[in-house]
Amino acid sequence: MVSNSKMAPTALSNKWLVIVTVVFGSFMAMLDSTIVNIAVPQLRTAFGVGIDDVQWVVTAYLLTLGVVTPLSAYFANNFGIKRSYLVSLFIFTLGSLLCGISWDLPSLVVFRVLQAVGGAAILPLSITIALRAFPPEQRGLAVSSVGVPTLLAPVLGPVLGGYIITYAHWSLIFFINLPIGLVGLVLGWFVLVEARHEKRSRFDWPGFLAIGYGTAAIIYAVTEVTREGWGSLKVEIFLWTGALALALFVVVEVWKMHRGADMLLDLRLFRYRSFVVGNLALVVYIFALMGATFLIPIYLQELRGQNAFDAGTTMIFQAITSMVFSLLGGRLADRIGARPVVLTGLTILAVITWFFTSLQLDTPFWMLDIFLAVRGVGLGLTSQPLVAASLADVRGAGETASASTVTTVIRNVVGSVAVAILATIVQSNTATHLQTLSAQPGQANGSKLLGQQAALLGMQDAFTISIFLVLAGIGAVFFLKGGKTVKVTAPSPQPVTEPEKFEVKS
Repeated sequence: MVSNSKMAPTALSNKWLVIVTVVFGSFMAMLDSTIVNIAVPQLRTAFGVGIDDVQWVVTAYLLTLGVVTPLSAYFANNFGIKRSYLVSLFIFTLGSLLCGISWDLPSLVVFRVLQAVGGAAILPLSITIALRAFPPEQRGLAVSSVGVPTLLAPVLGPVLGGYIITYAHWSLIFFINLPIGLVGLVLGWFVLVEARHEKRSRFDWPGFLAIGYGTAAIIYAVTEVTREGWGSLKVEIFLWTGALALALFVVVEVWKMHRGADMLLDLRLFRYRSFVVGNLALVVYIFALMGATFLIPIYLQELRGQNAFDAGTTMIFQAITSMVFSLLGGRLADRIGARPVVLTGLTILAVITWFFTSLQLDTPFWMLDIFLAVRGVGLGLTSQPLVAASLADVRGAGETASASTVTTVIRNVVGSVAVAILATIVQSNTATHLQTLSAQPGQANGSKLLGQQAALLGMQDAFTISIFLVLAGIGAVFFLKGGKTVKVTAPSPQPVTEPEKFEVKS
């Protein structure tokens, strides 16, 4: 143990060099969360699979992010922040390399899981490292210095991914991470300083395994419905064992809570009404977000004939307005309260999703650009104010970090479930609509136009379900506190926030 003077934030190298170092990792992780969606149609063609199969490329990544995120605190506390960050960045970079050389869909899904194992810890550890590099009075600057550059990733992802796929090969959307990751590793090795918590923590392995298997089993069961049907023994086995695993997770966490042991997720937070209501609304928001984010690129490329670059350019309108209004939404919530801001955002999402239910094969692209731009406004007004409102009753740095971790897990796990459910709806309903359309007089059975029309109707069904979910979310928001939000300095999980409690090694 060294003196406190060595443990001050200035123990790290120049604070702005530290920010540059961690932004390499956090930007890369955020970029990968959006760049792959635009490649879904090409991956379907390359591997000869349906929507319900290819969705695992997105679902497996999001699910792993959600389940593995709590591990970041455990590794930082027990093995050191620098070491944990560099190992995470190395795993993510290695996973990117392997994704690029995947030979079939199962291998790509496995390597996406590996990629997410590394990516899960990069952003929370980046924020932790940034907080240690700045003095306490500049915590907000530290978080925004990492957060603002990562907001650019969803803007650049669709366009960059579309350009690569159109003019090169889909594997390059993964290979592009290699130089970024290598530079980040070299900078991290020389710039960052090690820090480790004095008190070692124990990881909740039973809870981790229970929630991991439970969620994955239910998602797998949902995706198998298209092929097997709801009455299938396989589907029922995975549904029931998944549900039992999730129930076991709750039992394990409650038992650990009463014993005062380390928990994967702090269930005590659910005693706060704002936290419960806010996360219920967040579930709805994620369904609305993932619905269009996953389906619109497929609509543009497979049904409207756009190439990937043009589709990415179309999606950029939503990304830009979402970025701008996510910054404005937080300020508005601070001034007038979160409830009116979130209600406005969800109402916009409901209206635009209703427009999506009427998309046709000849809808003007300029009209779709407007829909997506306005939808981005709704996403931006909803996201940050909703998270801040859910944390309104949370007190103390420890509870805030735990609450942020729970919210991050919910966001990623629900995102994976949403993609799986919506993809299954589209796949199964497309087959049903194709049979109905083929039976109509004068229709050429199996024609390309008929298949496109059936797929469009399947997407409209998925968007219709999303509308009802958004309306339910609007109802839940009325139970949020109407006052001004409590400012949250670090919306992402923070495994470490107090440098003076850590042993620093040079």
